[in-house]
Amino acid sequence: MLNPRTHADFMMLSHEDEEEPENKFPYWFGRIVGIFHAAVIYTGPGSRSVEPQHMEFLFVQWFGRDLGHQGGWKAK
Repeated sequence: MLNPRTHADFMMLSHEDEEEPENKFPYWFGRIVGIFHAAVIYTGPGSRSVEPQHMEFLFVQWFGRDLGHQGGWKAK
């Protein structure tokens, strides 16, 4: 369960396909800053209705990797 008050930090699969294999890491890490709800009306291509649709979205702070830091068993 995602809850910014009790479990704000999370990890997910990265799906990184473009990086060099030596810099590839299987996960992304982030912190949920807020959870928002909105009534959205989409009128662009493929639109099927002009009625408002409920949409939920997250405001996320992504954590970056320090590629200059050597870690893991080999660095130890």
